[in-house]
Amino acid sequence: MNDIERITISEAARRFNCSAVWLRRLCQQNRIASWKVTERLYLVDPNDVAAWFANAPQPGRPKTKKQNSSVKSKLSPARGAGSRKPKNETATDVERSD
Repeated sequence: MNDIERITISEAARRFNCSAVWLRRLCQQNRIASWKVTERLYLVDPNDVAAWFANAPQPGRPKTKKQNSSVKSKLSPARGAGSRKPKNETATDVERSD
């Protein structure tokens, strides 16, 4: 019949050092080829699992392109040294400090 090697989710999790729950979820989402034997037993093709790991998206938030500095300066005020007034001084106090 088929010469495809099939292993259980638990065995695939041990081989690829990942969670069996996560692999089962990938099977249920049809991202990995699987065969449901019983309600709780799935068999997977280890080559398909390896291909998933080779092309899997990276974890975390995707990086976005940085805004152009000229556009950014128009959108937000400059934050350089001395751009903020001290809390206790007012504009009239600054003028009188001659």
